[in-house]
Amino acid sequence: MSNSQENELLDLMSDVELLLKYKNYSQASARLQEIMQEHPDYLPAKEASQEVFRMTGQVKRAQDLQREVRALSDDRARSQLSASAREEYARIERRQFAEKVNELIRIVYHGQSPQETFETTAAEMLNLLKADRCLLISSRANASKFSPIGAGGGNRCPRPL
Repeated sequence: MSNSQENELLDLMSDVELLLKYKNYSQASARLQEIMQEHPDYLPAKEASQEVFRMTGQVKRAQDLQREVRALSDDRARSQLSASAREEYARIERRQFAEKVNELIRIVYHGQSPQETFETTAAEMLNLLKADRCLLISSRANASKFSPIGAGGGNRCPRPL
């Protein structure tokens, strides 16, 4: 990005900050959308959009954008690591994943009832896999008691039918 493009982007973000200060969320959102169309990886615009969504009660969109910002930040940070640091980071991620799987196994073994186990396991799997939905398949004897988790509900668990 050239200096003139960077200055133009900073001017646009200054305009957005003023719009936010005066609670003109619709114009701020429109301006941010324009910026993100031209610069899809520009984190300050994504973070400001996240704030607009939060301020206008669009919690789900704010959470989705927060995950996107976090993933983009993580990717940028990883790309700056040396080869040995990347290997160490991969080892840490594998260890953390194994710890989460062990926690899932603990939940299954300590569940008081099948329904409690299903609900708790589904919520933990959603967090572990960073997913927005989950489908639990059970034996035929218990299949009529639960329905699958639908899309977009965050940490929704199986519901009795």
